[in-house]
Amino acid sequence: MLEARRLAIIVTLKCTLNCKLCCNCITMYENPPILDKKIIFEDIKGAFQIYDRIEWLQFVGGELFIHPDMHLILEEALKYKEKFDKIILMSNGTIIPNDKTLALLSENSNLFEVQLSDYGDLSYKIRDIEKIFTKMHIPYVTKAFFGDMQHYGGWVDSGDFEDRGYSESELKEVFDNCWQISMKNLHVYNGKLHNCIRSLFALDLEMIDIPCDEYVDLRNDDMTLEKKKEIAKGFNTKPLKACRVCNGFDSKKSKRYPAAEQV
Repeated sequence: MLEARRLAIIVTLKCTLNCKLCCNCITMYENPPILDKKIIFEDIKGAFQIYDRIEWLQFVGGELFIHPDMHLILEEALKYKEKFDKIILMSNGTIIPNDKTLALLSENSNLFEVQLSDYGDLSYKIRDIEKIFTKMHIPYVTKAFFGDMQHYGGWVDSGDFEDRGYSESELKEVFDNCWQISMKNLHVYNGKLHNCIRSLFALDLEMIDIPCDEYVDLRNDDMTLEKKKEIAKGFNTKPLKACRVCNGFDSKKSKRYPAAEQV
């Protein structure tokens, strides 16, 4: 039985903000896409073919409530409710979910939690969202990222995609101290499953070649399901090629910066 702790499915890279240190590299896309709901349905299906159980299934952006079919995406995810504990939705507090999404969240409140990032004046709808969620009994958590109230101390700067020239011992240190690895976070975007967000976008932006054994191509019909699971079982066991083009995400040592600084 193969289980995942936290698996995030990216539904769109389109965002209402333009954050300089966005870990999803949104500022590097000329026209950040909104994925078709059918693509996301396939990503959900593919994730649950690999994993028998996912503790926290997450949906993220960009700003996920931009997606016009978010309620249909969540309906699709609920078909797998016997295989997950909770669905987490990540939002920046700038868009009030549409009525259909609100109704679905309210009706299935035991399965959802919305995590709101409060960027102060940038999150200009967050107080309205909180009031609506409270009224409709939709579980939510607000995390402050402004002024002196920087959740986790602020953001980190992963840097560009140039090779850092790490020695093997330095490379191992980057990997061993990576918060993403220690938290066992997994990410799916447009049919690709990674255990590193840096690796995912290095591949999608064609910044570096990612070895085929460092991610799972959920849509590769020439690869057996057993092989895909074998690759997934190898996640978090060794440094990745993407580690070579990363400043590292050391939860204790990495320099922190104010969140959501706009480009």
